[in-house]
Amino acid sequence: MYRSDTSIGSETNAALGLSAAVLSLPALVLLVASIQYHSQLLAAGALAVSLGGLLIILGFRTAIRPPASGSSILIYLMALGFLWFQTRESPDTLARFGRGLLLLGAIVLLIRHDLARSGVEPRRRVRKLCSWLTHRTKWPDDLNDFQHLPEVRALQEDLSDDPSPVLALLTDPRAEVRAAALLALRSRPYWRSFEAAQILAAARQAREPELCAYALLTLKSAEEIATLHEIAGYLRSPAPMVRQAAFTVLLHNCSRRWPAVRSAVKDALSDPAFTNDGSLPDASKLSPIAICDLATWASENPPLSDRSIETIVEYYAAILANRDQPLLPQQLAEQVIDPNSPPTLRVELAHLLRSFRLITHDMLDRMSDADQPGSVRLVAAEAMLEADPTDPTAVEVLRGLGRQPNRETALAIAWLLQNYLGMDMGLPTHESVPPNSKAASEAARRVLNWAMNRAPESPGLLLPTGTLPRPQSLPTLSGLKGTNLRPGPHDRGHPGSLWSPQ
Repeated sequence: MYRSDTSIGSETNAALGLSAAVLSLPALVLLVASIQYHSQLLAAGALAVSLGGLLIILGFRTAIRPPASGSSILIYLMALGFLWFQTRESPDTLARFGRGLLLLGAIVLLIRHDLARSGVEPRRRVRKLCSWLTHRTKWPDDLNDFQHLPEVRALQEDLSDDPSPVLALLTDPRAEVRAAALLALRSRPYWRSFEAAQILAAARQAREPELCAYALLTLKSAEEIATLHEIAGYLRSPAPMVRQAAFTVLLHNCSRRWPAVRSAVKDALSDPAFTNDGSLPDASKLSPIAICDLATWASENPPLSDRSIETIVEYYAAILANRDQPLLPQQLAEQVIDPNSPPTLRVELAHLLRSFRLITHDMLDRMSDADQPGSVRLVAAEAMLEADPTDPTAVEVLRGLGRQPNRETALAIAWLLQNYLGMDMGLPTHESVPPNSKAASEAARRVLNWAMNRAPESPGLLLPTGTLPRPQSLPTLSGLKGTNLRPGPHDRGHPGSLWSPQ
């Protein structure tokens, strides 16, 4: 039959009421006995066990399941002790009945406690919940809402050492039942080989990408090499959510799994069909050895190099945002000016440091030297112009780069000249210009004339310095067009930073 959310809530309320009744019985027995025997000791005992029962209800919301059942047994034994101490010399019928009732309640609670600890009771509840799922007729419209179903939440709490009742649901012909079962199994901390094989079989048979992704994410805690290798096969799935789920599973506990999944990750990053997937998911959780391998792959051919660099930048951006490693900015600065580092990685790291306002004056001088790549020098020139639009060093760097026959470099210089020096380069204010467009060709010609100190055909429009706009930092010639960086707060930067208060 169909179990609605209301029926589940009613059963929860019934369980809470049963717990309250179980904990009220010892206090009730002592209260009746205190009236019968006119005993202040029994009245005090009734008050004590009442307070104890209230604490159990508030702390555990139940009295008949571990670990609360152990405390409930103590409440019964404490009440039994009070009653026995008062009536031990001349017990009558009421005293014997009260003792027997309290002793019987303690024994019943002990039996239930042992059944729950042995796993018999959790298995019974799991089978009952699975039966409710198979008979459910109303489901949420979105599969992502299945995790909020009361049966799924209860299964996640009660799932014992034997998940076979839930695994049996994976053969149900209805996708809704299989999805609910996979979500219920996701919290399991370990997997045996035959259990993981059943989930992988469900992933292979799933026609819906969501179900396949759910099945893979369920195996997040799997550790067998054979299981990880089969999951690695989904790194080239046509469904983006399946590929991301496979990456998430393989990179979980990255420091231990990386040697086993390294080759599969590299092959997936090298596949041209998935260039637009960008960086690895959860880049901030990668291990240092994985970052070292990604830095090595940064000198390979695209798309491996591009996706590796994007992942590295996101990894360092997360660390800089949390300020976990105060020496990291200096280490990244050394990579920016290191000629042995891949040029694109140097450019992206320069943009990263600039977005967090961590470029120092000394580093800026080194970045603007002629032996640095043109893209790095452009970053340095833009940082100088942002701090001082009349900086002669920045202008000289732009003149040197403007003499080079590179259309993208010329466009970047034109953008800087128009936005920082107020020169009219014919570029739109808030739109990008394709390098092969007529506007780009005209802007490149004007940059070349300016760099060669030629007189322009029409005088440029110079804005007064006092009204010169200070645009937000934008990548002028980024090595990667898709890098997604979180800009650092404006107050970032140590005392040697270019943006620090002087």
